[in-house]
Amino acid sequence: MPRQSEWLQHVPVALEVLERLPCPVVDRGVLEELLHLKRRQAIRLLAAWGGFQSGKTYLIGREECLAVLRSIRDGVDYHSDLSRRRRIGCLVSSLREDWIARQTVISPPRHQVRGLDDLPSSIHLDDNQLCIRFQNREDLLTQLLTLVRSLARDLS
Repeated sequence: MPRQSEWLQHVPVALEVLERLPCPVVDRGVLEELLHLKRRQAIRLLAAWGGFQSGKTYLIGREECLAVLRSIRDGVDYHSDLSRRRRIGCLVSSLREDWIARQTVISPPRHQVRGLDDLPSSIHLDDNQLCIRFQNREDLLTQLLTLVRSLARDLS
């Protein structure tokens, strides 16, 4: 049987299509298309699910196929695979964001800031308000670095 994680994600759509399909049987080609399988994978699944060969064509009853796919959808493997895919997707997304952030170069401030009174004109700090003018994200990061350094000097 093909590795389930490769085709499990297509089970809900396959169920929707098969429920509307008027044919009494499903052939290998339809299963390939619905679950995004290769020919040999579809044949193995049909054999494992109780399909049969009619001439050179592999078939399975539509109701039998629906029952198998419903049991897969309602099974523990399906839900654990979906949650695993979500976790991996979140991890990959986080790693991608981290990689992009590491590519960002923060330029050192143009002039040495001695304290909050010496902030550049692009940074305005009032009692309860901070306003920073910037041109791009790298410039914003440089402005924030300037502000942090000046705050550190004022607090020390």
